Amino acid sequence: MCIIQSILLKQRNILIIFPNIEGEFFKIKCGHIWHFLQNLHM
Repeated sequence: MCIIQSILLKQRNILIIFPNIEGEFFKIKCGHIWHFLQNLHM
């Protein structure tokens, strides 16, 4: 899911600067964005 979200985020120009350098940071970032995207759909 995280990979798909990252692609969508890059298309939306949302700040994802270090997706592969810090895995934990990316997971946390992806988690927040995932909830954010769910809120947008709802």
